[in-house]
Amino acid sequence: MNLAAKWSRNIGAGLGSFQGAVFIFLILFYTLFPWRFQVNDDVIMMWLVSGAYTGNLENYIVFIHPILSLMLTWFYGFIETVPWYSIGTFSALYYGFFLLEWQLRNQGFGLTRKYLLRTLLLATLIHLAAFPQFTLVSGFLSLASLTFIFNPNWSGEPNSNILGWIGACLAMAIRLEAFTLVLAGFSLFHLSSRRIDRSVFFKMGLVVFILLGFYFSKLIYEKNSDFTDYLTFNKARHEVIDHPVFYELSVEDALIGDDKWYYFSQWFFQESEITIEDLNGKKVQLDQAYWSWDSFRKSILRYFSVQKHELFKGFLSFAYLFLVLKYSGHRRKLFLPLLVWGLFFLFTNHIFHFRGRVVFIFSLILLVPIWNLGLKAIPKKMCYALSTVICLFTLIHVGNVLLEASRRKQILKEFHELEKSVFPNEMFFTEGFPLEYFSKDYDIVQPTPFLINGWVSRSPFQQNAMERLGFSSYRNAENFAILQVKEDRSYSFSAYLEHLGHHLEPTDSISTEHLILIKYQSTSASESLP
Repeated sequence: MNLAAKWSRNIGAGLGSFQGAVFIFLILFYTLFPWRFQVNDDVIMMWLVSGAYTGNLENYIVFIHPILSLMLTWFYGFIETVPWYSIGTFSALYYGFFLLEWQLRNQGFGLTRKYLLRTLLLATLIHLAAFPQFTLVSGFLSLASLTFIFNPNWSGEPNSNILGWIGACLAMAIRLEAFTLVLAGFSLFHLSSRRIDRSVFFKMGLVVFILLGFYFSKLIYEKNSDFTDYLTFNKARHEVIDHPVFYELSVEDALIGDDKWYYFSQWFFQESEITIEDLNGKKVQLDQAYWSWDSFRKSILRYFSVQKHELFKGFLSFAYLFLVLKYSGHRRKLFLPLLVWGLFFLFTNHIFHFRGRVVFIFSLILLVPIWNLGLKAIPKKMCYALSTVICLFTLIHVGNVLLEASRRKQILKEFHELEKSVFPNEMFFTEGFPLEYFSKDYDIVQPTPFLINGWVSRSPFQQNAMERLGFSSYRNAENFAILQVKEDRSYSFSAYLEHLGHHLEPTDSISTEHLILIKYQSTSASESLP
């Protein structure tokens, strides 16, 4: 049977069975379920590439590879109101599932073990679809693609794993750093659980070659773009604001009183006095505090804090680890790679401030020995018992997501009501409002009515967005509208505007159950400001 016929048979059989059912399920999930992006990075990139923020289709959006953002702008240029970014996100998730399920269907696992692994895979997919995030999407697709490429079932037909290579390239384009992390973990566990021959080293060399191609092509594009100055600042900004020591200083309120760095810690640095030299000097200072017992202790506490706030990820991580340790049947063989991977996590978690999405990628790697070794030591009754537990926890998780979505829907309704009270001459901001709530809002036809702070600050994107809304800078604006969430916390953006030189006088306040819109007029908007 030739390759095309084999692919046609496998894909046709897959779409007619479990893979097809999940494909339909994911379409319904995307259409009907109240999913949202996990964090605001995806929302901001979606607004940039769709033209919702700047008014232009941006073919470079910082984190993903320019070739992928260029493809997205082409789609948005074709039909501008279709949410191509989120459709692409869900497509990548399904593609990763498709590759893992194809392997599962074609490997010699027993029916009960396949049932357990499919349950575990589906629970993972549901969580990633409920709260998609581009780093995790890349990590999941990277794992699926690498296991597919190196699956020995395709070794007799070198071209039969082309679907894996396509997935790997897409994962690199989505988030190069996530693919690199998964590649490191995959290499460690694959070498310990599979027989190694020359074809493995050839494929690994080819993966690294393609990875370097993506890295250097992105680097060359950036160095020859209009974003060079912004990217230099953004890199220095990242090395400070995401530094674990700086994070601890921020959460402990140790920066209060030092206006420059306090406002920076709140992501307010558009038009601030902070320079790249300040950031580089601050990083040197922060690095000196790395190697203390208190710093090590706090890095461990950060890990448990992540698990506490992202319970379902923690549950899945525990399930992966439990299955590997208890039922892989190769505990001695896996002891060293597990030890190395654990120590590598502890070290990198100490020197970087890992969010939950990165921590979960470390756990996802444990699917490699699970898929390679097939849980040969697990009894049939335990397969059914664990599958039941996974289903139960997944249902509870979905219920919690629906509760959160109900509150989110009400808050969005209040937001759109308050939005009508903002006048065109008022520079409109949100503060404390999760941008993730806007995962299904705004495009180039209906653009964002407000400006945002964060990693877009000091970028050409921010300048273009201000000009679209009729402003030239924060300093020269005369009227402001700041929408805040009613929470037991302090807000400081109005104080930051005064730090820039404004003298603000409140002129109006409109309140709803969850939100409050406060309007200010500056009595020193242009006279006393540099």
